Amino acid sequence: MAVAFRHNERRLYTMSNLKSLFKKNLELLHNQEIYNETIERLKKNTDVPITELIDLLNTEDQIIQAGLVEIIVSKGLQAIQPVLNAMQTDSQVIQGNCISILTRIGKKSIKPLLNKIENTPMGECGVYVQAAGQFGDHILEELRKKIFEEGSTSELLFALLINYEPSIISENEDKIISLLSSPDQNLVSIVSDHFVNNGSNGIPILIKMIGSLDPFAQQNATNALIRIGKPSVPMLIDALGNISQITQQNAVRALKEIGEISAEELIEAMNGATGLRQQNISIVLGSFAKKKNLWRKLFKR
Repeated sequence: MAVAFRHNERRLYTMSNLKSLFKKNLELLHNQEIYNETIERLKKNTDVPITELIDLLNTEDQIIQAGLVEIIVSKGLQAIQPVLNAMQTDSQVIQGNCISILTRIGKKSIKPLLNKIENTPMGECGVYVQAAGQFGDHILEELRKKIFEEGSTSELLFALLINYEPSIISENEDKIISLLSSPDQNLVSIVSDHFVNNGSNGIPILIKMIGSLDPFAQQNATNALIRIGKPSVPMLIDALGNISQITQQNAVRALKEIGEISAEELIEAMNGATGLRQQNISIVLGSFAKKKNLWRKLFKR
């Protein structure tokens, strides 16, 4: 077989022979010398389509996966579009390796990746968003260019930008409310994750949104406040006395879900509370009534 590598390269590297090589000669490929020689020859070979190399990634053999990734990365720019197209698959092995290929090709992958996100239906973008996250701050310049210079109206690209440039939230509050009003949970998840990861900074906007007339906005803002947890408790307690019944109801729900970690602040807030605020504090505390140990602890103080 080693002779075949050295003297019959063109015959060996047809697609059928390549598949046979990967499926039937794993022991040979695990020989480091032959393996390295195979990789180097395939890097130079132009007869095997990149799409077919990508198909071969769907193997459990991690050594072969690593070799194929190296080969495809060596193709550079010409590999980017086939890799992006191949990511629309149910194979997590192919998806994961394609993300690795794009990140190893580097910054040249970013613009085609953002174009793909912009032009792909929202519900099918998850794997591309995951890939975008691997580029860190390197993606910020291209995101800003797409949105502010090229005028992209993609909500998903704007949602990604929020994660890299939180300062735009205060300047684009209506846009943020629109994003959290979306029925698309992929989009909502990106925006919500930003608020959760940045803690108290986004709480005022979320408090405002739990009183929105849009049911999606209410639900998604309330869920984000629940995920933020204890830092959101003081403003949620204030919201219990809000003139809006919707705001009150969602604040009650959030505090119940946050749970007993909010109880001490609720009891302190009960002092001096009147009217609806007092009533809503009682409702939340009443939901903790079965937790006897909690009550003993609180009233021992």
